[in-house]
Amino acid sequence: MNETMQNDTGDGYLIELAAKGDSKAISEIVERHQAMVYGTCLRILGNKADAEDAAQATFILFLRKCGKLKRGTFLSGWLYRTARFVSREHIRKSARRKRREEKASIMQESNHVETTQVWTELKPELDNALMALPKKHREVVILRYLEGKSTNDAARTLGMTPSAVSTCLARSIEKLRGHFQRRGIVIATVTLSAALAKHAATATAPVSLGPAIANAVASSTIATAGTATAALMVKGAITEMTWIKAKAIALVGVLITSSTLLGIYGAQLNPTQVDALDFTQEQTTKANAIIAGYMDSYLALEAKHVTMLVEEMDRVHFKVGSFSEELNELKENFWRDFDSICDERQRTVARRYLVLRHLFPLGKHPVEVKISYDDDLYHVSQKTTLPSGPPQTSKIGGTNLDPHWKRFWPGMEDTAPDVIKSVFGLVRGEVRADEKALTYKGERPVLTADFVETLNLDDGTAKRVNDILWNMRKQYLAEEKKQIAPLEVTEDPDGTKRVVVPRFRRERNTLEKKLWEELERVFDARQLRLARQVDDLKSPHHQLFDWGDATYSITIRKTAIAHDPKRQGHRYEIEVEMDSGWLGPNGYSSKTRRQLPEQYRRLLEK
Repeated sequence: MNETMQNDTGDGYLIELAAKGDSKAISEIVERHQAMVYGTCLRILGNKADAEDAAQATFILFLRKCGKLKRGTFLSGWLYRTARFVSREHIRKSARRKRREEKASIMQESNHVETTQVWTELKPELDNALMALPKKHREVVILRYLEGKSTNDAARTLGMTPSAVSTCLARSIEKLRGHFQRRGIVIATVTLSAALAKHAATATAPVSLGPAIANAVASSTIATAGTATAALMVKGAITEMTWIKAKAIALVGVLITSSTLLGIYGAQLNPTQVDALDFTQEQTTKANAIIAGYMDSYLALEAKHVTMLVEEMDRVHFKVGSFSEELNELKENFWRDFDSICDERQRTVARRYLVLRHLFPLGKHPVEVKISYDDDLYHVSQKTTLPSGPPQTSKIGGTNLDPHWKRFWPGMEDTAPDVIKSVFGLVRGEVRADEKALTYKGERPVLTADFVETLNLDDGTAKRVNDILWNMRKQYLAEEKKQIAPLEVTEDPDGTKRVVVPRFRRERNTLEKKLWEELERVFDARQLRLARQVDDLKSPHHQLFDWGDATYSITIRKTAIAHDPKRQGHRYEIEVEMDSGWLGPNGYSSKTRRQLPEQYRRLLEK
């Protein structure tokens, strides 16, 4: 190692030298991290030969990408994710993906039988658990357990104090324990820590790995990089990580017609839609066939208008042009075929429960989309070009990638521990239908005409339900009056009013339980399932019971509109801080209102 490297041996400096082709820096990086990389590959592949090839491929990919890594990149974490990516791609490409329990390699004999047995259970799920951790926690676990560094060494690498590393590690272990417990692996924190300390970093990289990587680096082509299998792994990973612009449209065409992708995207009705339509099994089968067929047609149409698609492991960028005329024709044909299997009621209900913007999301206007992944979250930026006016830009982030973006980046996976797969009309587990269950006639809550139609209620049954709603509303108002009677409404010099509404969850829960007991006597099983899915009725955010589920700190400002309140009137700005007891305080502000909503008026006029 040269003198400069001796003065600064951090990963960041080594990455810079490696990007310039410094063989000593490359050797130092391999020596530092090969055990962790090899151990990760072995844990996933369960085969020493494949693991060695995957480790070679990981370092070769690093050498191809090191010049583009951001300053301050945590190299251990980057190598870990790349090793995991390469290994999983190898399994997928070779059609040998099985359950992790079946791929787990046989553990060596251990003097501590308990930790060995625990490790056998943990090993197949460990990497999924690690990827579910926040970035900071995952880095600490990688250094301490996968690379076997001491607390002091880990602290120096991460720029933390040893005590901070210890605290972070303890929290990481607890998060891992919770992840395993949700998957039926119940384990004590001490036992989990012991199992990781003993087994997670026990894989020793083969002596031949370093020289093999050095030979691959010296080679000028991928084909001569290490073993033939390693070369195929590199090719496969690069194919998934970077799609060249010239091949973009053809590759999209291949991707979007795959049955696997259609399964991910969800070409079928969800159970709530089936309930709302009250379809027979035969109708459901026909409907799913229609949806799948039109989705296939849409995706093929969309692919023709993808003008650019570039993918790397941590980002993807593409554009989709407008095809509004073809899209409108597709929608018309879809409804023609879907209506053919419905009766009159089902046709109108379908318009509320089948949201075509989820089935056919793009094409109305040109869009440009950039997606990046920063170890913990996906960040999606979408710019939509409108016929007139400036482009509209939206940005969202989260641990899950929505299906209509995922099909442009099939190599990436959701990092949330429990992913709810979206289906047609279902986004993040919630039914997105233009359906309201309740409205008000004066003070009386009643079912909306649309929801009566969805439930398929006759007039007599609808009246019974409305009577139940009104009776429960009156009981709630009586309870609310008792609870808010002692409240003090304060007023600032500028007229701003403040009031704190306490929680009365026990009384509210009693009323909710009674409500559902009454509805169960009227609704059949299908109708009850639908009622429990609609926001207006399901607890705790429905219109019947306004307060009681949390402590609300409310601020109401009344201001004149313009300079003539007698003619223009007033408006109200409402700020609320809600403390539900387990999520902690969180606030929101309502839009400016011309009239004060009834639930706030009752508080001020108590």
